[in-house]
Amino acid sequence: MRGHMGSQTSDQELLSVHMSVAPPRPVFVSLIGELDMASAPFLGAIVKSLVDEEARHVVLDAQEVGFCDAAGLRALLIAHRRFDRHGGRFAIVPSRSIQRLTALLGLDGNLSLFPTLPAALVGDESEKAGNREGTVTGEPGSGWGPRRERTAI
Repeated sequence: MRGHMGSQTSDQELLSVHMSVAPPRPVFVSLIGELDMASAPFLGAIVKSLVDEEARHVVLDAQEVGFCDAAGLRALLIAHRRFDRHGGRFAIVPSRSIQRLTALLGLDGNLSLFPTLPAALVGDESEKAGNREGTVTGEPGSGWGPRRERTAI
């Protein structure tokens, strides 16, 4: 895999992707915009090309994703699964909307979510969102804390 940097925008221009590849360092992918049914296939194509190029460690900075729907979340789950199957790591620093959606659906434990980019780059399992007491919520860098457990009425 050769080193390169690049920016791409989905056909709908609602999702901008910036990528930096400098082996042996992790591939750094930054998403800005909306991750939804229109832009999710775009992310899927990028992930497929990274897997095909045998990338082993990807850090996805999704802190600037303002909106994520079920299709966007599905794209993240598929990406995580693809890298896992190929012996790689797909670490995500989620936006507040992604964090809320994964927590609401109980899927935050199915992704490698990290509260900060340094934690995701190192892959520190003690910093992984799913390994903290409860489920984390809040803005990255704002001292994420445990979610209050819901009580059935």
